[in-house]
Amino acid sequence: MNEVPSIHDLSGRRVLVPGGTGGVGEGIVRAYLDAGADVVVPTRSEARGAELRAALGTVGTSPCCTCPRTTTPPLPGPRRSVAR
Repeated sequence: MNEVPSIHDLSGRRVLVPGGTGGVGEGIVRAYLDAGADVVVPTRSEARGAELRAALGTVGTSPCCTCPRTTTPPLPGPRRSVAR
């Protein structure tokens, strides 16, 4: 992948990237980290956070990239909503 230098300095900014463990989300996380932002990527599993850190390489070991595990239950689907 070609690395493009960032023209934005986001040092001192904190960014939340839901879905950051997915393919497109990983690119977004990488871009924010390259721009100097502190990035928080909520994830439902420790494994997905570890996979993201491994994919990011040395950038993923930065304390600026955190992947806290969330325990938020999923929203009820249409079938569960109708049954109520």
